[in-house]
Amino acid sequence: MEKDTDMEDRNHTEEKDERAEEQARKAKEARKSVSRRMIIYMVITLSFFLSLVGTGTSGHFTVRSWIDSFIISTSVSMLMGFVIPVRYIVEKVCAKYDLQEGDLNTRLVESLIVDLLFTPLMTFLMILYAYVVATMNGAKLMPLITMYLSSLLSCFPVGFILIFLLMPLFRKFILSHTDIGE
Repeated sequence: MEKDTDMEDRNHTEEKDERAEEQARKAKEARKSVSRRMIIYMVITLSFFLSLVGTGTSGHFTVRSWIDSFIISTSVSMLMGFVIPVRYIVEKVCAKYDLQEGDLNTRLVESLIVDLLFTPLMTFLMILYAYVVATMNGAKLMPLITMYLSSLLSCFPVGFILIFLLMPLFRKFILSHTDIGE
């Protein structure tokens, strides 16, 4: 009789462990899904606006140049978003400085990290593309580094503000449409 009870207890424990493992797996998948959606939403939005700012401040805005910048920026940023462990980096930095999720200081640091990871490279690639196209068409331009730094001065703060404002809104929207909630 005791053997039967021990066996039932073990079976019950194994079932509980399996259920817990399954719940953990589902939660991990849900977090991955949220991360992927955040990357997609943020990349498209940042690329849209930073391409507008970059081409708009260049003094040579055309719809074609904006579309080209948007496509390049979106493509490269999407790749970066899926390769660079942004969430991991943000969490490590915030943990190091004992920042709590949701606090204003944490949001400022998160926004700065994301901006530092994406905006300089996105801006450089958009400027490089514009520079190459313009010089191939015979334009006489200022040095590439001057164009880059000038554009970065306008794109970096715009990127920071967009990230700061949109990341929590996108996160809240995405979490409201998943099983893991807030």
